[in-house]
Amino acid sequence: LVLTTRTPLPAKTGWVLRQASGDLSETERRIIAGVQEIEALGSEVSIQACDVSDAAGMRRVVAETVARHGALHGVIHTAGILREGVIQLKTREVTEAVFRPKVQGTAVLFDVVLDLKPDWLVLFSSISSVAAFHGQSDYCAANAFLDAFAHYASAHAPFPTIAIDWPAWREVGILTDMKTPASLKDRQEELRQHAILTR
Repeated sequence: LVLTTRTPLPAKTGWVLRQASGDLSETERRIIAGVQEIEALGSEVSIQACDVSDAAGMRRVVAETVARHGALHGVIHTAGILREGVIQLKTREVTEAVFRPKVQGTAVLFDVVLDLKPDWLVLFSSISSVAAFHGQSDYCAANAFLDAFAHYASAHAPFPTIAIDWPAWREVGILTDMKTPASLKDRQEELRQHAILTR
């Protein structure tokens, strides 16, 4: 399994020591624990630091993956950014940051893997594409793009592409990592109570 992440993780050789010392962010701790659980089941996990919207970087990751493993069988695109705010106060920079992983990132991934003909491409979209929450106009649009792109890609590529419109997850993901103003903490907690569990 090859995991790409925008922010580099500490080197694997130092994980045990840093876990013991508590010298990890909550996000790093969660990712590392997940990778260790997968590897304990017998899989090999390679972690590459690369922004999905970086075409040259993703070409390098895919080329290294194929060179090392001989093939790339499937792609799961999970990247996303959420920046809450009323539409009248959204800046172009904020909206472009929200679009980058889902819109540009999806186009990059599709282009990079098209000739490899993987067995499938899965896009992690959101229920917000059809039932958006307040303050998420750009996030709603980015996920609506994923839903539409899955139809386009399946009609124009030799492999199926599907978009899964996930609801919020309780323990991981955007809802967990979201920095919410104090005035919206109650709303965030209500969403968390209705979110699905990882198990």
